[in-house]
Amino acid sequence: MSETTQCMIQGCNSAADMIIELKGQQLVLCRTHFKGLISSLSRVAERSGAAYPSRIKLVKMEDGKVKLLIRKTRSKKKKEEEEKGTKKKGKSKKGRKARSKSSKKTKK
Repeated sequence: MSETTQCMIQGCNSAADMIIELKGQQLVLCRTHFKGLISSLSRVAERSGAAYPSRIKLVKMEDGKVKLLIRKTRSKKKKEEEEKGTKKKGKSKKGRKARSKSSKKTKK
């Protein structure tokens, strides 16, 4: 790499140290942004059990620089909690109807 090559991350003017290929495009990153990308992927892997390069979203800016974003997905636990929350609401409505029917039977 030549001395004039700069990191491709938006707002960074540091000299590039690494070249990575992401989704068919070569990205030139400084050591700081490379470490940041690795630590972000590590955090995602700790939370969800795995981290894949496909989770990285590459946003090209007008000046030729890029932003790297990690797509967040809901964990299985959160999905299950949300599903249970919607099921509980549905059950409570049915439960109310069942109670009103049973109360009518006992009144007669």
